[in-house]
Amino acid sequence: VREAYFNGATADTAFDLRSVTKTVMALLVGIAAHRGLLSVDDPISRWLPADLLKPEHQGIRIRHLLTMTSGIQWSDQVNFNPFVLSGRPVAYVLELPVVAPPGATFIYNTGGSHLLSVIVGRAAPPNALHFARRNFFEPLHFTGWHWLVFPEGDPLGSAGVILRAQDAARVGQLLLQRGRSGSQQIVSEAWIAE
Repeated sequence: VREAYFNGATADTAFDLRSVTKTVMALLVGIAAHRGLLSVDDPISRWLPADLLKPEHQGIRIRHLLTMTSGIQWSDQVNFNPFVLSGRPVAYVLELPVVAPPGATFIYNTGGSHLLSVIVGRAAPPNALHFARRNFFEPLHFTGWHWLVFPEGDPLGSAGVILRAQDAARVGQLLLQRGRSGSQQIVSEAWIAE
């Protein structure tokens, strides 16, 4: 194995990992589920603001957000920038049409991954960033990490984690070791398998 950095970067340079954030988010959902804070079979209506939900959201479960089978329409090319700039990201996602029944169709959905951040934050107040710090970043001894947070107070659950290369490798190693880091089980082995 060789470690090298280029264009002025060093081992301390943190990189915007974009959609790797979705993997971190899925691991956080697994930690929260293992602790009994939420269930992947919970309807999103249990955790998201009732005034933003429509009748077609009723069948959507956390599991559907994780597997990107919520049925909510999404295109990163069309929706990502307006979503980020909207000032109301949860409302933006929930105002999009539901174009397939939950569980029926895979639609890559960055907005849906952000809803997971909001849900983890509601299940483990004050927010997913605080939960991640205590249960993921600190136990794995990450240094120099950062997670972009929307003005609403929730971290961007789909593209906002910024890590050093060595810490990104720790995420991969955690998966290879079935959720274990050293002597500590960070994420349950069953969750990794699922």
